[in-house]
Amino acid sequence: MNKDPAVEQFYTSWRWRQCRKAFAKAKGNLCERCLSRGIINPGTKDQPLETHHRKPLTADNVTDPAVSLNWDNLELLCKSCHDEERQRAQKRWAVDAEGRVTCLDTPLVKNSEPRPAQGPGEDERSAPGCARRAATGLRAP
Repeated sequence: MNKDPAVEQFYTSWRWRQCRKAFAKAKGNLCERCLSRGIINPGTKDQPLETHHRKPLTADNVTDPAVSLNWDNLELLCKSCHDEERQRAQKRWAVDAEGRVTCLDTPLVKNSEPRPAQGPGEDERSAPGCARRAATGLRAP
């Protein structure tokens, strides 16, 4: 879970528990990702289904019901699919089949000092998908 106190408080609120319960019922209490692959996974007592926010909650958006309680921002997942999603969300770099490093969706910060390029595909500003960072002087943290 999120470490922000406002977000933690939201996840224990009556409004969230009611929203989560109604959403799960509307989705048939089945993992949406497993179902999209033809697998029926209702979860178990030991591994219950988890309601995932597609757009992560922060202190800035947790009080906005259009983000925190909007069903379009929710996804019902089994523990395995939810763990995969968390790992994917935390991953910042990937290496393709040719060994090139590519940026994934990461926050941008102002580049404090230029970094020298170490070779083709090794500098984050030259990695595929990072043209915006190179053009704006922004880099991954």
